[in-house]
Amino acid sequence: KSGEKMVAFSRHWSAMGGILALALTGLATPGVAWAAGRDPLVITLGIGAQYDSNVSVDEADLSVHKGDSALLTALSVRYTILDERKASLRVGYSFDDTRNADLTDLDVQVHAVSGGATYRLGRVQLGLDGQYSHVLLDDDRYLDMQTITPSVSGFATDRLFLRAAYSRQRKRFVRSASLDADTDSLALDAYRFFARRKGYVALGLRLDDEDASGPQYRYRAVQASLRAQVPLRLLGPNARLRLGASHGKRDYREITPAIGRERFEKRTVLNAALDIPLTKALTMRPQVRYTDRQSNLPAFDYREHVLSSMLTYRF
Repeated sequence: KSGEKMVAFSRHWSAMGGILALALTGLATPGVAWAAGRDPLVITLGIGAQYDSNVSVDEADLSVHKGDSALLTALSVRYTILDERKASLRVGYSFDDTRNADLTDLDVQVHAVSGGATYRLGRVQLGLDGQYSHVLLDDDRYLDMQTITPSVSGFATDRLFLRAAYSRQRKRFVRSASLDADTDSLALDAYRFFARRKGYVALGLRLDDEDASGPQYRYRAVQASLRAQVPLRLLGPNARLRLGASHGKRDYREITPAIGRERFEKRTVLNAALDIPLTKALTMRPQVRYTDRQSNLPAFDYREHVLSSMLTYRF
């Protein structure tokens, strides 16, 4: 395949990292997400469309500075083996596919297998989540990732939920050994619930330390976030608005040859999404994301807008 494909999507891969992170943070959401009484087997299909003003997406190391539309398809399967007040155990599989209209060498497909367990000790819940992800770029094998996340969480009051988690992630690229990396992360989150725990406001802090094989790719990062979920009863009992804002800084520890000095980045991300139930099983999910990425490496200094909408059906 073309060299442009490898450069445009390498170096601190995370074009699909956002999707994988979302899958993991879904497991990290307050325990009400796995409340008793739900069906043990849940299958969700999704299809949608997206327009991205900069298809280099999020943390790609070289922006193509071109916009494109894409077809989105998704499948998730979740099976809850055990769901009791004292303990829970679940496994899952997810498939996400992005097919661009013109920039087809940046088509991405992700297969992920995950599992998670919790055990309650009084008011404290201990958790352990793991995920293996296999990523294809332009239908070629590109990256394998393994992540394990132990956590401690619990309700400090009836409405205040606290969570601390540590993650260890291993990334191995097929053709670019210098990009292989091990990342240690610490995340702290506080949720303030309202509307009978259907809505919340959350504050988050995340610290990352990535040790890549290539010295110029090693960095430390810090990110603060503010998120909210608001029920919209006028649109249905399960309709909701989700808002998010984050600001982060990343400092690279070694000199980047292209600029002859250490690289740094600042990033601000704003996003909004709606969950609009059309029937009991069918949901429309429009969303918008704005990214302001600032860097002393000119190729990574840009602004990006992403508009998408997905229709999901839950069995």
